[in-house]
Amino acid sequence: MSKTIETVAGILSAKFSVPEGEVKENAELGELLTDSLDLVEFSVVVSDQFGVFISGEEMAAVVTVGDVVELVDGKTGPA
Repeated sequence: MSKTIETVAGILSAKFSVPEGEVKENAELGELLTDSLDLVEFSVVVSDQFGVFISGEEMAAVVTVGDVVELVDGKTGPA
């Protein structure tokens, strides 16, 4: 597991009470987070954690945890 996905899993677990065992690259954020406000908060936390800006359009295109990892790695380089 990459450092990026470990960090994303930690965020989902700590902030949104998602069991870490459910956080896999192919897991859909819509199934892990309860509503669109959670998705917005998640994008803010991820942005802060990795020191990158993630636009609303970029988050709208994200479907899975793997998509988040690719987006972050594309902005920061693979972890």
